[in-house]
This record gives sequence, structure tokens and C-alpha cells, in this order.
Amino acid sequence: MSWIVFSEFSINVARGLFTLALGMMLYQSTDNLWSFAFVYASEFFIGLMAQGYAGSCVDKFGAKKILLLAALVNVMILAVPVLAGVEGNAQLIMFVAFALNMIRPFLRAAIFALIPMLGSDAKLEKINAYTSMALQCGQVIGMVLASVLLEFTSPFWVLFTVFSGYVLALVFYFLTVLAIQVTKEAEHSSKPASGSWQEVTAYLKENKNRLFIFVFPSIDYASLALFNLLLAPAVKHNFDDLARWLSFIDGAFAFGAIVGGLIASRLKLNDKNRFEVSLLLLVVCAMIFIGYSMKASGWFILPVTFVYGVLITISTVAWIAAQQRCAKDEIKGRLASVRYICNASFSAAAAFLLSYFNDFSFYTACIAASGLLVMCFVLAMLLKTDDYQRIFLKSTRINGVKI
Repeated sequence: MSWIVFSEFSINVARGLFTLALGMMLYQSTDNLWSFAFVYASEFFIGLMAQGYAGSCVDKFGAKKILLLAALVNVMILAVPVLAGVEGNAQLIMFVAFALNMIRPFLRAAIFALIPMLGSDAKLEKINAYTSMALQCGQVIGMVLASVLLEFTSPFWVLFTVFSGYVLALVFYFLTVLAIQVTKEAEHSSKPASGSWQEVTAYLKENKNRLFIFVFPSIDYASLALFNLLLAPAVKHNFDDLARWLSFIDGAFAFGAIVGGLIASRLKLNDKNRFEVSLLLLVVCAMIFIGYSMKASGWFILPVTFVYGVLITISTVAWIAAQQRCAKDEIKGRLASVRYICNASFSAAAAFLLSYFNDFSFYTACIAASGLLVMCFVLAMLLKTDDYQRIFLKSTRINGVKI
């Protein structure tokens, strides 16, 4: 299990560094969020084209092969500008970002299908908790590194550091595959999967709880998209554009993610508990944006950001474990594609809406972001009818497994 944690940490340090470096360059050159939102949303458009195929490849060829191949291609993409010694610029980084987004669906689908092979069903929460902590902390550390490297070094060294993170991730993914026991390998990969997209559709329609489990958690990712997009503007408008406040806010979120991961590794939430945690994190995230709009002190922003980090990690771990438990082996890759397409769709919609309102003013963007989250909260609460509770908020068994 430790190798998958190290790999997720390495690759997300690189992603966090890469994302914030690109975001800061584009925001400084255009003074708006449209360019960054376009790159952020490119994952959605690319995902629609590649994610379904990625899931099919995982089901057909196996998670381990696709994981290693995707990680190797990522390294090759980043090796071209690094070995050529090209000085980094926004256009070059955008090109690399689009290329990496083409490969990311394969990597994510493979990891989703691979994690259940690393431990028993009872350990899914623990494994997902540690990988989630690695993901959140890696991205935050990468963002901190970006602020340092952009201030004191050239863009080339930013790209080289990103390349190094992806190389380490490839090594750790390889060690993860080696660590999978031969018995488990035989159990999960002894014969090719025979699933299809028609089977996925029928499987989700067969039980409304399954469909809910794969769609509703996307709201969490939409809130995270809003949080990431507003971070740089918030530092500029509310904290005198001081880079250290970027580190402070990121650090509060990272610390919250660590605490949330530790809590999540010891919990096994049912449907009702997962739903309630998701609703609570929407309220907390909205409080952050309202704080931005009111130019609240860091003494308010940092604690609320910490709580948000705790809640979104607990929620993410609980929902992923539930998704993995109810996924059939022969269509796990395709179900992972369903999950990530939903996540990317919600995140892209949130990003474009936020960019639109930011054109009016930063204050308007903050109010719109908080209003969007409150609207999601209200709509979710309206679903709590007696019929909804009977269908969704009751712990059920899918394939004989309580989720």
C-alpha cells in the first residue's frame, strides 16, 4: 500500500506545481480567469473523448498494464521540452497541460480499479484515506513550490521539477504493481474482462443507489474547483498579493486534509453519513467564499479552510470506497470512467460560471460561488423526501456487500 501512496504524492506534487504555475502565469498576463478556466475545463472536454475509451482499455488489458503505460507516456511528454532545454512560457505549458490531460483518464481509471487489489474489502477506507491524503498534500506542496520557484528561478526549473515528480511516480507505480501478491493477481486478472458499456448502463439503472453513488459526489469536486480557482484572486485582492498567504491558505487546507484522512481511515460511513458530510462541506466552503467577499481576516479564513480540508477528505474517501465496493470486476474501468466524467463535468461547469461572474468583479465571483454551493445544498435537501430516504439514505447491500 505504501508505494501507491508515494506515487500519488509524487505525481500530485508535480500536478499542483504545474497547475498553479500555469494559473499564475495566465492570470498575471490576462488579469482574468478565462484562460485558466479553459485549461481547467479542457480536462472535461478531453475526458468526454478519452475517458470512456480509457475505462474500456482498463477492463480489456488490465489495470496494471494501463497504469504503467500511462505513467510512462506522461514522462515522455514532459521529457521533450526538458531535454530540449526550452525556456518555459505560458503557451508551452498550456500545450503540455493538454497533452497530460489526454493521458490522465487512463491513469485515473487504472488506479480506481487497482486499489481494491491492494487489500481486503475492509481496508478500502484506509487505503483510499492514505491515497487521498497523499493527493491533497501533494497538490498543496506543489502549489507552495510553484510560488517559490516562480519567484526565485526560471520557468524551465518549474518544468524540470514537474518532470522529476512524474518520473518518481512512474517508479513508485512500478513498485506498486510488483507489490501486488501473486494470488490476488490471479484472482483479479486471470482472464480478460468481458464487460461492455451496455452492461454498465444496465448495471446503473438496475439500482438507483448505484447511480446516486457515482453522480452525487461530483458536487464535492465542483466545490474544490471553485476553491482552487478563487485562491489566486483572493490572495491578490484580500491579502495584498503576498505569496506567503497562498502558502498559509494552502497549508491550512493540507493540514485539514491530513487530519481528515486520519479520521476517514478509521471510519466506515453509510449512505446517510456520507450524504450529511457532503452537505456540511458545501456550507463550510460557501463560508470561505463569503469570507473572501467580506475581506475577512486570515484568522477567519484559515480555520474555515482547515475544516473544509477535513470534510472534503472524509467525504471523498467514503464515496470512493462505496463506489469500489459496488463495482463489478469486469466493468470497473468503465465505472471509473463514469465517475470521472461526472466529476469533470461538474468541475468544468463550476469553472466557467465562476469565470463569467469574475468578469464583473471579484466580489461578484465570491457571492456567485457561495450562492452556487448554497443552491446545491438546498436542492440536495429537497431530495430528502420519504421516498428519497427509502432509496438513498438507507444502508443497502449491492452484490451482497453493505456499502
